Amino acid sequence: MEYLPPEVCRGAEDRVMSGEQIMGGMQLSEEYDEGFDLYTLGALLYEMLVGHSPFAGPQYLNTPGAMGEVPLMRRILAGTFGIPHWLHRDVHLLIRQLMSQNPKARPSAASILTNPWIVRWAGTTRREDWDY
Repeated sequence: MEYLPPEVCRGAEDRVMSGEQIMGGMQLSEEYDEGFDLYTLGALLYEMLVGHSPFAGPQYLNTPGAMGEVPLMRRILAGTFGIPHWLHRDVHLLIRQLMSQNPKARPSAASILTNPWIVRWAGTTRREDWDY
């Protein structure tokens, strides 16, 4: 649930608010495209670098019910999460772009490979030249 993009949460919010559990056999009520995966990539990148997901950090550990579906979905829909200041500004920008509330504003998978942070750490080797 922590990695669902807001466009999917908007489609399921009414069901969750009525008490219906949506995880496990979830039926998405809205069509989605690669923007779903790009958003999830941003959330996973955040978690790999920070140590917890953007909407389920340690600040919620002592708040009863904070990790329930409804509160988590509300945080995703609000789109408010902090990125630690110690992360480089290029990766900060990449995460913000990937996790844009607007799926059309997310970068393409190809353009991610030109992000300065990615280029700095992964290089510019063409995929055809990768050593499998």
